[in-house]
Amino acid sequence: MKLKSLCAAMVVLGLATSFAHAADGKLKFIGKIGSSTCQISGADKAEITVPMGTVPKETLLKDASGPEVGFAINLTNCQPGTYYLVLDGTSPSGQPNVLDLENTSASTTAKGVGIQIKDISDNNITLSKTLDKDDASITITENDQGGGTFFLKANYYAYNQAALTTGEANATANFTIVQQ
Repeated sequence: MKLKSLCAAMVVLGLATSFAHAADGKLKFIGKIGSSTCQISGADKAEITVPMGTVPKETLLKDASGPEVGFAINLTNCQPGTYYLVLDGTSPSGQPNVLDLENTSASTTAKGVGIQIKDISDNNITLSKTLDKDDASITITENDQGGGTFFLKANYYAYNQAALTTGEANATANFTIVQQ
């Protein structure tokens, strides 16, 4: 009986003290709900495949950045406005501008390498970063008839040349188009 009373007293004490903590700050969320009907053009289920090809290990040992492959994300049926691209994906430790490869623990996966993604101005796109108006953006006007394109490029990047190995070098990132 004493054990039950002690447990009940601890629960009551815990609930009472949880409200005694002072607030350290606050979060303020600012936004709006729009009615844009933007769609990804030419992509099945909004999935775009970027063929990276085969890059020799020796190329990445000479220059950590492999050859660039251009690709585009085409939008249709958008309302006029400015649209931003936000990319989400896993990065190797200490490499926020590098997309990690899939199945990194598999013996068949290349090591020491990932994929860099850049905008048309050669600015690295940082993965899993909050919306930043300096990131890749396009403005769609009435004259554009609801269409616009994000022009991007990707390349293999040997972020750890000493550990570089050959193997599969596939990666996946999710993208979100945000109208501001």
